[in-house]
Amino acid sequence: EEDLIQTYNPLDTTSSNTDRAPLTCDGDKEELICEPIMNIEHPCNDLMLSSRILIEHNYSTNCNDSSLNGSSTSDFNIPVHQKNKLNQTSKEQFNTASILFCELDTWNLNLPSNWQKYLSMDKKFFGVSEIVFVYEQNNVNSFMRKTIIVNQDLDLTCNILGKNISGEKFKNSFHKLESRQHLINLISEMASMKICRGVDLSSAKKYDSMLSRNTNLLSDTMLIKRHLNCPIIIINSYHCSFCTRAKQSINRQISQRLSISSPKRLTIRTTPKSKKSLEILRKNNELQRKQKNRFRKKIDLMRKNMDELQEKIKNTTECSIEQKMNDINCPGYQKTIIKEIFGAAKVNNSKGRRYSDEWIMLCMLLHIRSPSGYNFLNKNNILPLPSISSIRRYLGLINMTCGFDPSFFALLKKHLENKTEFQKHGVLLVDEISVRESITVCSKSLTYRGLVDHGEDYKASDINEKATSGLVFMFQPLADSYSQPVAVFASRGPVVGTELAKLIIKCIILLEKAGGIIHGIVSDGAQTNRKMWTELGVNGHIDSFQNWFHHPLDDDRKIYAFSDTPHLFKNIHGQYIQWQHIKRLYEEDVKLMGNLRVCPKLSKNHIVLSVSDKMRVRLATQVLSNSVANGLLFYKTYKISGFEDCEPTAMFCRKFNDCFDALNRKFGAEGLRVDGKDYQFLQSFLIWMNDWEKQLINGQIKKSEFLTDSTACGLRVTIQSTLDLSKYLNSCWNFKYLLTGKINQDKLEAAGSNDHPSAPTFLQLYKLLSTYSILKPPKSGNCTISDDSPLTPLISISDLKNIYNSEKSNLLQNLKTKLNTIIEQKEWEFTDIVEHNYAKAEVVDCLIYYLTGYLSKQLLKYTKDCDTCKSSFVVSEVYSQQLPATLVNMKTRGGLIHPNKNFFNFIRKIEESFAQHSSSANIFELITIDLMKIKPLSFPCAIHGEQII
Repeated sequence: EEDLIQTYNPLDTTSSNTDRAPLTCDGDKEELICEPIMNIEHPCNDLMLSSRILIEHNYSTNCNDSSLNGSSTSDFNIPVHQKNKLNQTSKEQFNTASILFCELDTWNLNLPSNWQKYLSMDKKFFGVSEIVFVYEQNNVNSFMRKTIIVNQDLDLTCNILGKNISGEKFKNSFHKLESRQHLINLISEMASMKICRGVDLSSAKKYDSMLSRNTNLLSDTMLIKRHLNCPIIIINSYHCSFCTRAKQSINRQISQRLSISSPKRLTIRTTPKSKKSLEILRKNNELQRKQKNRFRKKIDLMRKNMDELQEKIKNTTECSIEQKMNDINCPGYQKTIIKEIFGAAKVNNSKGRRYSDEWIMLCMLLHIRSPSGYNFLNKNNILPLPSISSIRRYLGLINMTCGFDPSFFALLKKHLENKTEFQKHGVLLVDEISVRESITVCSKSLTYRGLVDHGEDYKASDINEKATSGLVFMFQPLADSYSQPVAVFASRGPVVGTELAKLIIKCIILLEKAGGIIHGIVSDGAQTNRKMWTELGVNGHIDSFQNWFHHPLDDDRKIYAFSDTPHLFKNIHGQYIQWQHIKRLYEEDVKLMGNLRVCPKLSKNHIVLSVSDKMRVRLATQVLSNSVANGLLFYKTYKISGFEDCEPTAMFCRKFNDCFDALNRKFGAEGLRVDGKDYQFLQSFLIWMNDWEKQLINGQIKKSEFLTDSTACGLRVTIQSTLDLSKYLNSCWNFKYLLTGKINQDKLEAAGSNDHPSAPTFLQLYKLLSTYSILKPPKSGNCTISDDSPLTPLISISDLKNIYNSEKSNLLQNLKTKLNTIIEQKEWEFTDIVEHNYAKAEVVDCLIYYLTGYLSKQLLKYTKDCDTCKSSFVVSEVYSQQLPATLVNMKTRGGLIHPNKNFFNFIRKIEESFAQHSSSANIFELITIDLMKIKPLSFPCAIHGEQII
């Protein structure tokens, strides 16, 4: 391996000709680069020596030339006074047009270092050459590297390493010698030419037989090997492309030769079949090795690129990033993400990141929308997301309490201020959900969750008053895509109609003050909701019809009542039509081959309804559809038995299909327009339904042949309110159309599931949905939020802090204030707290003693190395004689803590107070009152006393 040392190439001409090291040694070669050892001031002997050098090392001279081989040199003996005369003559004729060949030797050419001039022995050629000396294996050899030759006709020939160079390589003309300056320019240009170093390797001489077989290599006059196509002259680098590839090939061959020369592998004797398998394995191994090397190179390249990009990112300023994003019209959300990525890349420790308010709000929305997706992005470091604990801390800023929260309506007001006038119009959705009884403890507010809570109006005082129903109010805009829950009430059983009417009036007033414009209320067909209609003066009967009540803040406006359309349609039973026709339609469809169906959506579940299927809206709307109507008429045209009198059934299905479509328009192109197709149909449907009910009133049909009273009243009120609201919005607020699909409870129903969650879970879901809706920015730019950031969230972190910070953790703050008034810094005194007889320890005392030891260990983390605090909590003993320490003595292995006796009594007093008031909803406040009776409550350490207590 030591023989593979790269030898310095004497062909390198990149260094200055006037500033060279006296000796450069590498391996077995040395290049002597020094001042010229020949000074051709006397043209006789020196020129003869130059001629010999030309004969030995320049192919342009003929070694058999008789004139050069002659023994006589008297013709070159020129006297000194004649030489001076010739020099003077050359100076006089320097700029003349005619040049004499015999005068060339007398010119002063200012030759570069190591360049010499000479004249051939027959005086037919004049040459200027660069001579280099190479030290190799204790021998010094001289070589002519670059040569310019002029014949008697003043024709120029350039020779480098024994190879003639065409005139195209020169900037100066290269045909005829024109003047002395012309020759000086040629010499200077040739001296500055960079020569390829070739492929000469010192270690390659060990493998001459291998190199001799390479037909693409040759040796130049300096015995340096180079490629056949080597251009000799190069511009950049040290090697031409041909020699570079040849050198790489030689190195590979040498490496292979070295590997082959290593200890031979053991020969494995195998059968021909096994030998073939072995060859395949060897080939696969070789392929894997090459692939591994390629991958390693790619990895190194990628790491290098990554380091360069990281350095580039580190030096990138925020202003330049902003400018580039503006140049490419980057969307607002993407700008925020890119800024956060660049900001995170500049921070070494992820805990030191600082996030913008916009990014935090978007992360909160992402976590609410998909916690699992957030965890995936955060765990795999795909985006620079805040930790989940940080998100929960920010979500904790929003204190969603039951009832009408003034702080929340302040947020909603700020939210609506950024909306257009059309987007403020909406309706109020009301719905109740059944929840399972359950309670949890909120450590932040020191209260129970899951009890009956109507906000400021009423709160449960006993722990047994667990909530079983959740009442939700939601604001649904008529000209926007979002929906916003505004209030929640936890009650035991459904809220009665009278209370529900009061809550609706109060909610409308609060929404109007927040900036909303309420035009109606939407509820389902529950009895409490019908009672609420009655309390508000709404009546759906045909003889005393009233579908609105006066607005609580404006007598000139009306609040229209609506019943949820999907709930109405699932209450339309099959006895109103010939159900046998629907059965026959399904039976005929089943007979067809494969899955061919006239009514593909009709299944057995539509025909044989279970108890749960009767409450499914999808099944009802698929039966009362145009598809079923067309199927009935289709089979009738083919005269299939059972379809002879199916026209009324088909007409009934088609009529309710059109009614449902008219009350469920979700796109602007098909919205309800005054005097439009849907508007006229609803008018005709209302007349048809009234005529149908008049037949019942007149006794023409049975009561079972008409809709139920609740369904008929709800459908009549809903259709009439839809017509009236559409006309009112068009005339007073310039609404071109009304999207009737927004006047139902779909958004409210989609917010939950049918599995009846527990009361605390329901309240937590309500908080998340309320937070998501109010923080979510709009999808489009129809509403302008701010001048410079049209797609930022409507509410910022500072807004949340300003609105909720004033009432945050009031109970904890009050507790600290009360305790500060009774804390004194002196020895523990608990004579007023508890007097206990330790003659017999109760089981509870043993458990409290055990838990007090654990609590002492946790509290000592906050006091660090304070000896006073340590002695106040812990006693330095492994085994205690106290009776309550029985359990600790049995369980300990030397690591359990025995608490201070006074601290144990203090915790025991708290436990007794908790047991006394555990059934009260205000348990934490009552425990605080009991602690206030302890005067004074002392603690030995003056530094940590307040914090510990």
